[in-house]
Amino acid sequence: MCLLRKIRPMGTIRLSSMQDSPIILIAGQEKCGKSSIVDVVFKRMSVYKTFFLDTTSSLKKYTSDKNPLLEYNIWELPSDMNEVRDEMKNIKPYISNVAILIYVFSLENSNSKFNNFSNVPINGLIELLSMLSGATNLHLSVFFHKSDMSLTTEQQNTYQKWIQTSISDYLQESDMDITTNFCRTSIYDTSIFDGISKCVQHILPRRSSVQNLLNSLSQSCSMEKVYLFDTFSKLCIAMDSTPNESSLYELCSDSIDVVFELVNIYSTLGESSDMPSMGTLGEQIAESEQLSTSSPITSSIVLEKAKRKYMLYFYQAIRNIACVCVIREENFDKMGLIEYNLSRVSSCLKELYKQDD
Repeated sequence: MCLLRKIRPMGTIRLSSMQDSPIILIAGQEKCGKSSIVDVVFKRMSVYKTFFLDTTSSLKKYTSDKNPLLEYNIWELPSDMNEVRDEMKNIKPYISNVAILIYVFSLENSNSKFNNFSNVPINGLIELLSMLSGATNLHLSVFFHKSDMSLTTEQQNTYQKWIQTSISDYLQESDMDITTNFCRTSIYDTSIFDGISKCVQHILPRRSSVQNLLNSLSQSCSMEKVYLFDTFSKLCIAMDSTPNESSLYELCSDSIDVVFELVNIYSTLGESSDMPSMGTLGEQIAESEQLSTSSPITSSIVLEKAKRKYMLYFYQAIRNIACVCVIREENFDKMGLIEYNLSRVSSCLKELYKQDD
């Protein structure tokens, strides 16, 4: 079935300047690991180098401008509440741009604090929410970070339940209309990318149109699942509406690393004796695009799951954006149709977001 007649984007948008772009504000407990989150996800720092990061003592700003579908700012607040109050006075003119608040609680088991949940400081989050009263349509995402640490699963469940109940009770009592989600994260697996991805998906312009586009692709080609990834940050910015399996997401996320390792090895750039050092995934694909703009980068990986074979098919839709499709074995012989429909998805995205070739 062809997508050409099914997908017709309604209108277009142009991205705003970075001054007007949405802000993702990251805050949390002392030594909760929020600086590591920012550096690993948005700066592609090795997780092992995060041990040497200094404590954040002032507002840190990072701009994500590599994603052609979405531009946003990431601002990290210090952990000390006195410093937070000072910084919030400085950013008061920009509060209306704050779209996401990520608040990080540490699951690291230290000084037996989990024996007495009343010692867990949620007052910092409550005070911060009151400072953000001017933010319209604010979304709160609570990360229970360092889930790889020594707490047992039962301890983590008990701790998370207590925090969730406390936050939900506060929001209900204060009559604050804030959407909230909770997730456990670690920089040592894909859970942190999954958590940040959910935040980014929340602020994607025309996200319903993009999801409808991916739904049509999935249904037309009988795919198991379709993801749209930002290859620069490895964040999933959209997916079709079928239930998401964490194991599938993890495999698709990891496949991006595999694809760019292959790009690095087999690109014609690799044949040059004065080959420059390869940087982030986004830099690798940018250099590959300079070599050949006639056809998108594609790659496929076949794997077996529960005695069934699947193909992870990578298709570069537009600059720094790739579709990663999970295809069942019975559809392996339909690659011609799948590639054609993916090319139509690429054209629709360019039209929807006014992207030039």
